[in-house]
Amino acid sequence: MSVLVGATGCRRTAEDREAKIDYKPLVEDKPDVDPPRIYFPADCQPKDPALTSFIERVLKVCEQGDYDPFCGLLATTEVAPSYDDFQRIWQGVREITVKSVRSAETDPPQYFVHAVAKFREPDARNREERDVVIRIFKEMDQWRIAGAPKDIRRQILLADTQPASAPAAVGRPGREAVSTAPANGSSVYKSEAKANGS
Repeated sequence: MSVLVGATGCRRTAEDREAKIDYKPLVEDKPDVDPPRIYFPADCQPKDPALTSFIERVLKVCEQGDYDPFCGLLATTEVAPSYDDFQRIWQGVREITVKSVRSAETDPPQYFVHAVAKFREPDARNREERDVVIRIFKEMDQWRIAGAPKDIRRQILLADTQPASAPAAVGRPGREAVSTAPANGSSVYKSEAKANGS
């Protein structure tokens, strides 16, 4: 999910645009490659069933390596990765785990999903995993995804990586009414996780 969205800065070439329109899902096209394992823990799922369903849809598209539907999920401001980049990334990801879903108190609402992608082999920077934060919002009455702005990404990663002994106010996932204010102080990001037992 997140790694594929993180790659949206890649530009499609004229050859990519003209070569093919309907790509088969990579799980069908590359049966010898295991699809990424997907984990979306119940304690990270939002209270809003429509939002949860959309996140599950995004995760399923990423798990299947379904390029055309993936491009259809992107906001109009995002540039889809080339099919070759999408395929390379899909083949390189072993596992995607959602760590938190947070909301911004904005109008219209927007949400931020923090996920960790574990790679099959270390990447070019010798990383075995990558934290990515994507933004989910409505565009023309449809849920869409985009990369999160750097300042918001930084704040969410900081909040989600605090040790268990840290005060509750740092915004660890799974806690109610936790928040962290962004650097510009314009809005608050809080956990959207369901309360235990609800």
